[in-house]
Amino acid sequence: MMKDIIEKSKAYGIEVRFIIQPRLASYREIHAIKKQLPDYVIDVADPNKHKELWEVKNAFDKSHMNKKGSTIFTALLSRDFLEMEKHKAQ
Repeated sequence: MMKDIIEKSKAYGIEVRFIIQPRLASYREIHAIKKQLPDYVIDVADPNKHKELWEVKNAFDKSHMNKKGSTIFTALLSRDFLEMEKHKAQ
């Protein structure tokens, strides 16, 4: 399904990125998606890489972040997106 989305989007000149967010993803799903679509995935779910997104003080509830957590998430997502684009341009 994700590959189909990529192909249909390309036909319209749209570049697709899939964002794996913290707290809602399972390791098995993340691994499969990253393996099949490495050039299309931004992964900010890894607690070893982004510990601050998993800290209780940055949570609103079990699966959502509070204002501070969402600010951190947005900064990390922006950084990772720009890094992905930089590698693509090389």
